[in-house]
Amino acid sequence: MTDAKIILHVNIYGCRRGGCENYIREIALKMTGYRHYLLYAIDGDSAYLDAFSGSYGILQGEDGVIADVLKALSPDHIFIYNTGAKSMRVFLDLRNRLGFSVMKSFHDYGMIYMGTGYNRLTLKRAKDPIGWRSLSGCFKRDAFTRRFHFDDPWRKRRLLAEVNDVDAIEVHTEDMENTLVRNGIDAGKIFWNPPWAAEPALNSASPDPAAVLFVGNLIRGKGLYLLLKALRKVKFKYTLKVAGDGYERESLQRYSRKHGLNVLFLGSLPAERLTDLYLSSAFVVLPSILEPFGFVILEAFSCKRPVIAFQAGGPAEILADGVNGCLIEPFDTGAMASKIEELIKSPETAARLGQAGYDTYRAKYTFEHHLQRLREKLAELEK
Repeated sequence: MTDAKIILHVNIYGCRRGGCENYIREIALKMTGYRHYLLYAIDGDSAYLDAFSGSYGILQGEDGVIADVLKALSPDHIFIYNTGAKSMRVFLDLRNRLGFSVMKSFHDYGMIYMGTGYNRLTLKRAKDPIGWRSLSGCFKRDAFTRRFHFDDPWRKRRLLAEVNDVDAIEVHTEDMENTLVRNGIDAGKIFWNPPWAAEPALNSASPDPAAVLFVGNLIRGKGLYLLLKALRKVKFKYTLKVAGDGYERESLQRYSRKHGLNVLFLGSLPAERLTDLYLSSAFVVLPSILEPFGFVILEAFSCKRPVIAFQAGGPAEILADGVNGCLIEPFDTGAMASKIEELIKSPETAARLGQAGYDTYRAKYTFEHHLQRLREKLAELEK
């Protein structure tokens, strides 16, 4: 492996935090022929970092520290995931001096939001009264450079345009690609490469038809509150298992107790426990307000479990309503309750949708499909 090319992954977090962090770790473990390193700024966890040939925690926040790491490591490629806007420029300037390629991988819509009051469903500016609260939300601190800046809508437009300076842009959905192009990104640099889910060992046991599953961080954008509102309208017996943690956990637990909902909050779980949960559940609900892709969908598909989701972002591309899952209009908790009742009372429908989801997964979303597209792009950059 001494002659293997080096990929440096750059991400804010050095731990398992969400789908993006899991994705980076799996690439490091399974993409052979390269040595993988991680540059991170926050929350380094040894169990996570062990997947890489080496890792660097940029805790001091100096541009010179980043430059020293790159000079010592001499990477062939840098994959940039979720980083601060200011540090993006630092890596691009160093590329011009040190001669590596830079690929930006978009895992969310963060750089596209034009500031406070931006509608995350329509991707348009919303009416928002100017006040101290809205202005304070525009102050940001870059995780790598540690510099404060005012993240106003116009400045963010200019920063987004700098993405055109990278060598390649990886997106997971056509919706993300179209959104970037509408915001001035060079379509010629974008390549579509949806992620994957590992295929678990399946069993033939039938799940409890009333077992409903939610997997995700307990934060506002994941929409668990909307699922709880929908459950208040469900007339059938059910048990909702919630796998995940976050700053909204206590308020969501209070809401569940207040309304007498049958919800089990399980916290964050390791991958093997999650697989067991998928297999023991009849179906999964993904109530995200806007999901850029939806790793949870692929995980459910790989376990032959159908998904109910809002018709926005990634789920709208992956799911075909009534074919391999259920799509509903965003924020429509009444329709969500109806779909939940439909799958509870008809295990046959849930099984049919789950099998179709599994077929979709095998045809498009395996690691082999993803890796082939990524290797082709790197070969192109290495010419």
